[in-house]
Amino acid sequence: MIMKKNSMTLFIGEDLNSQRVRMALAEKSITADVISVDPSSPPEVFMELNPDGALPLLVDRELVLDLASVISEYLDERFPHPPLLPVYPVARARSRMLIGQIINEWYPIVENLENHFDEKALASVTNSIYSITPLLEDSTYYLSNEFSLVDCAMAPLLWRLKGHQVAVEDHSPLLNRYCQNVFSRDSFQISLSEQDLGILDEIE
Repeated sequence: MIMKKNSMTLFIGEDLNSQRVRMALAEKSITADVISVDPSSPPEVFMELNPDGALPLLVDRELVLDLASVISEYLDERFPHPPLLPVYPVARARSRMLIGQIINEWYPIVENLENHFDEKALASVTNSIYSITPLLEDSTYYLSNEFSLVDCAMAPLLWRLKGHQVAVEDHSPLLNRYCQNVFSRDSFQISLSEQDLGILDEIE
């Protein structure tokens, strides 16, 4: 594999963090080489850049970033339109706090379900999601009427829950409206991997 020196390259896997970064990239309409990596046989150039094999990985000329949150905010700052975080500090802080809850508390549980199904853990995540439903009462998306990095983080999680037969949109009209909004976005459709498309086959 030969990487183009003057282009941006994003290495992704089947994980939730890779999907949320892929969504951010698509929301910005950024031109980049997106390369799917099989962790069991990663490309040599990928391992040279990132010996730990962490995904996702962004390469922008001489810059190499391997943390999804850092990648997402880097893309948002380098390509400011459309903005994916609020302008005001308090609103930005609230968004980052919710993103932190989603990726640090809920992502690990849902991804672990792939190898070990835990009904109590699944119920804990879904109940937590239901508990923040009031955030959608006065806005189209979480914390805002504009799509943001919060939604880039939440949408893959809600989709993955469908694979475990949990349709959160059935819980309330607010969640139903939200899921329709995010799942129909071009960025979400672009972000779907083969594994995610398999979930679509399961629920149809």
